[in-house]
Parts: sequence; C-alpha cells; structure tokens
Amino acid sequence: MARIEKIMFPTDFSDASSAAIPWVARIGAITPSEVFIVHVLREQPEEVPDPNYHYQVPEYARLVRADAEKRLRELSSRFPATSKLTSCCSMAMPPRRY
Repeated sequence: MARIEKIMFPTDFSDASSAAIPWVARIGAITPSEVFIVHVLREQPEEVPDPNYHYQVPEYARLVRADAEKRLRELSSRFPATSKLTSCCSMAMPPRRY
C-alpha cells in the first residue's frame, strides 16, 4: 500500500467541501500525513467596473482575504487536535479565455 504523507484539501467553504472534512480528518488520523487546507481567491481587477461600487478594490480584496482566513481557522478547528494542519489562502487570476 502506498504511504500517504500529504493530503491537499481544497475548499470553497461550500456544504459539499465541508462534508469531506470527516473523511480527510480520518485519513489524516490513521496515516502519518500532513493535511494542507487550501482556499484560492479570485484576484480582483484594478478598477471597479461599477461606479456605484461601495468599496475600493484594495480594501475589498483585504476584506475578502480576511474573511477567507477567518473561515480557514474555523474549518481547521473541526479537525482533531492531533492533526498536522497547514492552511493557506492564495490569490489567483481566473483562467483566460482565448
């Protein structure tokens, strides 16, 4: 049997990804593996297309990132205390359509 050393758990904070937590936690508990919880944010445009937009883009991006990091901490708390966890929140550009 292959040795599992690292488990990547991507999440969008949906009910479907939350339903996977017990499975990921169980695999992490029965193997000497580290669980990486990953959430990717869509990079925000430089300019807001709507002039009635309430937030400036840098402020909005900061708020979205802070919310995602808070949700990652909450999600991490649902794993057993003995779990080796690393969580990260990253920004990425959406794929380009050609």
